[in-house]
Amino acid sequence: MKIGVCQLSVIEGQYERNIEEIEKSIKNHMEDKIDVLCFPELCITGYNFDIVKKSPVNERQVFSDLARKYKQNIFAGIAIKEGEKYFDVAAIWDQNGKLLCEYKKIHLWGEERDFFTQGDEVKIFELDGWRIGIMICADLGFADLPKIMALRGCDAVLCPAAWFSPFEEMYKLMVRARACENQVYLVGIDRAKGDVDLCGNSCISNPLGEIIAQSNTIEQDYFEADLNLDEVKQGKVTIPWLKMRLPEIYEKEYNK
Repeated sequence: MKIGVCQLSVIEGQYERNIEEIEKSIKNHMEDKIDVLCFPELCITGYNFDIVKKSPVNERQVFSDLARKYKQNIFAGIAIKEGEKYFDVAAIWDQNGKLLCEYKKIHLWGEERDFFTQGDEVKIFELDGWRIGIMICADLGFADLPKIMALRGCDAVLCPAAWFSPFEEMYKLMVRARACENQVYLVGIDRAKGDVDLCGNSCISNPLGEIIAQSNTIEQDYFEADLNLDEVKQGKVTIPWLKMRLPEIYEKEYNK
């Protein structure tokens, strides 16, 4: 599976400008034969919550239309409203614009907790023979989510983010750790620096915790990588962490 990572520079609240940049990125990589083209967290309206409330843009529909227009599977982080509640979401659309899966962020960070409603469900989708889980940004700091995904047979995890500077080393460490402890690919899709100091440095780790592709910059960037399902299977044999688990002991200790 060929993954394209668009480390987008988002300007908070400027949704028209950001949508133009997203479409430009899609156009630029139309000929690259990317299986999934990925964009970071809240890449349309960003963290200007007043604009999120007032925006006439249906962010789900924006990506559905772009996926259909360019015949491209697209994964991206968006803000959605359901009733009176807002959610920080990551979703995947197929090349016909069909929404395949949508995940609502569980571990909300800082001011997000004052605006977004917390999600409460792990999400996994299937594409081209792969089982793929979804996390968002701060979820990386919690080993439980990807562990659940791995136990449910995930081969890869996609994680859009808006990770702050100067914590890029922590960010890359979390990507590698979550990958190798679960023998999955972990695709970290961070935002570039825009009008907020975000750290970029998007990267992809293989199931052994080795970075196989990265941006190494805080600026807007793009890179791609081929993921190999055989490496996932071999990783589980080489270092069988999941088979070595002793959940009965962990549960006993948690409950002390």
